[in-house]
Amino acid sequence: MIVKKSDIQYSLQGDNSAQLVQAATQLKQQLGRYLGVFNIEDDLSAPTQEINIKLTPIGKLLGLSVANLTHQVRHAFQGIEVQRLLRNNEEVKVMVRYPAHERRSVGDLQNMKVVLSDDSLVPFSQVATINFIPALNSIHRVDKHRTLVVSANVQKDKASPLKSIALSIIAIYLYCAINIQR
Repeated sequence: MIVKKSDIQYSLQGDNSAQLVQAATQLKQQLGRYLGVFNIEDDLSAPTQEINIKLTPIGKLLGLSVANLTHQVRHAFQGIEVQRLLRNNEEVKVMVRYPAHERRSVGDLQNMKVVLSDDSLVPFSQVATINFIPALNSIHRVDKHRTLVVSANVQKDKASPLKSIALSIIAIYLYCAINIQR
């Protein structure tokens, strides 16, 4: 989170990461339109892309659930612990996962074999689709809500009065799904 003192600071709260990122981007753009407003930033580390998995109708017909499928993906790419051994008085976890060359890309995910309830295998691409959504690297929470802080400084001899900037920004965001606090 931003800890330095800024002339303007807004706290955006919501439960949807993509909406928070979009609202912060729009707020920063709006603040940038005011003469004398500078150092506009947020406490968001660079957003990344998250893979969202959705079952196809065929995947549903074959009895898969998103939970089952995501567990299989996690085990294939990150590994599943199958045993613990003692080596030189240290515990060593034995993990099983796809070889490194089969878990490097999204294409590897789409080519992954999915195990059905009857132990038959089908290609991932037949039972699910993927799309990318913005994701936060770190999530700050206030009162159990995801929170993102947008701040800026004001060159007082050139900018509109802080109160008029604040009121116009709040008016813009009054009717959206994001809770904004100054």
